[in-house]
Amino acid sequence: MSVQKKRKRRHPSRFLHVLLLIVAVLVIFEGRLLVNIFSRESIQNQVKSQLSEFFAENTEAETAPPESEKNSESTSETTAADSGETDSADNASSPQEELVGDWVVKEQPVAVDDSYFDDATFIGDSRLMGFQNQSGITSGHFITSVGMNAADIFDSASIASAEGNITVFQALYATYQTDRKFYVLLGTNDLGNLWGDASEFTNSFRVMLGELKKFVRSDAIIYVMSIPYVEEAKVTTGDYISNANVDIANEILQNLCKENGYYYINLNEVLSDGNHSLIPGASSDGVHMYEKYCKIMLDYLRTHYIPEDEMPSVSEEESEQESTSETTETSTEISAETSSEAS
Repeated sequence: MSVQKKRKRRHPSRFLHVLLLIVAVLVIFEGRLLVNIFSRESIQNQVKSQLSEFFAENTEAETAPPESEKNSESTSETTAADSGETDSADNASSPQEELVGDWVVKEQPVAVDDSYFDDATFIGDSRLMGFQNQSGITSGHFITSVGMNAADIFDSASIASAEGNITVFQALYATYQTDRKFYVLLGTNDLGNLWGDASEFTNSFRVMLGELKKFVRSDAIIYVMSIPYVEEAKVTTGDYISNANVDIANEILQNLCKENGYYYINLNEVLSDGNHSLIPGASSDGVHMYEKYCKIMLDYLRTHYIPEDEMPSVSEEESEQESTSETTETSTEISAETSSEAS
C-alpha cells in the first residue's frame, strides 16, 4: 500500500494579505500618480496663466504709449487746441488796440450837434468828399479834391473857386482867421511814399501840418483823422493801397500828433472789422464808403472832440494884434464917415 503524501493546504489568509498588499501598493502608486497628474496640470495651468498675463502685459505695453508720451501727446493736443482757439480769436473780430495819450481824442459823455462844426474847416481827399456828401453833416467848411495828397498840397491847384482852380492854402484864406477847428483827412494817396524808411511820407506830413499850424489862429486846434482801412480784395488802384501800409502811415501820424500838439481821431475804432481791415461790405471799390458808414463816421466825430472849455486860448500877442486891428478898422470907418459928411 502506497503511502500518499499529504498536501499542505494553502492558508487563505496569507493569499488575502498578499492581495491586499498589492492592492494597497497599487492604490498608493495610482494615488501619487493622480496627484502628480493633477499637480502637473495645476502647475501647467498656473504657468500658462502667468505666461498669458506676461504676454498680455507686454502686448499692452507695446500698444499703449509710455506715460511720458501720453503726457507729451496730451500736452501737444492741449497746445494744438489752444493754438486753434488763438487762431480763431485772431481771425474773429476784436477791438482795435486802444490808444492812450493827451494827443488822442477821447469819447465825450455828451454828443455835440452840428453847430460844433460852425467854425470848422475840413481838408481832405475823395474819401472826405464822400463824407461831406453822404454823412448828412449840415455845417463846416470843406476844402476837398480827388487825389489830394500831402506831398503836393502846396503846388497842386485842385480846389475849384470863382477865380478858377487854386491850392489848398489859397483856399484857406477864406477861413483861417475865423475857424478854430481844422480837420485833416489825408494819406490814402500818399501810401505809395512809404517805401524805404518812409521818410518821404513822414516829411510831407510834417511840413504840411507844420505850415497849417503856423497859418491858422493860435487858439485853433488841428484834428488829424486816421486813414481808414480798405477792403483789399476790392482795391484795383495799386498794391501800395494796403492795410499794412495804412497801419504804418497811421503810426507815423500818431507820432507827429504826439510830438507837435495835434489831436488824433482814430476813425478805425468804428470803421474797422477788428482785424486791421475796413468792415466788409462798407465800400464798392474797397476805398470809398457807402452812406451808412459815412454817417457812422459823423456820429463818431460828434462824440469825439475837444470841449470848448479845453480849447487853447488866444496868445497875448495875437490878442493885442487883433485889438490893434479892430482899433485901426474902427478909426478908418470913422475917418471915412467924417470925410463923407464934410463933402
